[in-house]
Amino acid sequence: MELKHKFEWSCRYSSTEENDKHGRWARLCYYNNKLISWIERIDHVSYGRFFSVKDFFPTIMQDDPCYHIGSERDKDFEVLKKEVEERFKSFINDIE
Repeated sequence: MELKHKFEWSCRYSSTEENDKHGRWARLCYYNNKLISWIERIDHVSYGRFFSVKDFFPTIMQDDPCYHIGSERDKDFEVLKKEVEERFKSFINDIE
């Protein structure tokens, strides 16, 4: 199914691949001007770099509308971005 609107990704804190001066880096996904997901990159002193993904829509029946992946170490942002978009498409298909 083709969605009516496009996904829009925006930068939070830093518009480059570098963290801001406070060590923050995030990308936000909008669909139809509504925030649907937040991907944060964390550079931890002991654990290295990983991502935290938060979806703001239900991902399974009777689910809290916030899906959280605590630590994605083996994936890069582009893979996580695609996964967010696929989960949202699946969510839309399920409710239509």
